[in-house]
Amino acid sequence: MNLGKQGEEAAYRFLAESGYEVLERNYRIGRDELDIIARHDNMLVILEVKTRSSNSHGYPEEFVNAAKQKRMVRAAAAYLEAHFPQASLRFDVISVELKRNSLIINHFKDAFYPYQE
Repeated sequence: MNLGKQGEEAAYRFLAESGYEVLERNYRIGRDELDIIARHDNMLVILEVKTRSSNSHGYPEEFVNAAKQKRMVRAAAAYLEAHFPQASLRFDVISVELKRNSLIINHFKDAFYPYQE
């Protein structure tokens, strides 16, 4: 299993243990993808999972840049329109660091907010 898939699997288990109901994994719409779509406390949560084996080039969460956020917002809007048009929405990032025999997971709630152009 590659590093990204390992991170997504770790994030999935973390969310399940934290009381999240995972609705979708690797949801694709066109060229955009949402890693995880979940429900928690009556809110729809869009989660981006970033995994690294080292933070020597930056922490995983730092790689969710403005372009990635824009793609996530676009995909989330399409998902909402098709499935949950009245849902409250939040964008989170989960960073996963896999180092030798340890796993470090950080969950950043409300990591960013959709912006208007």
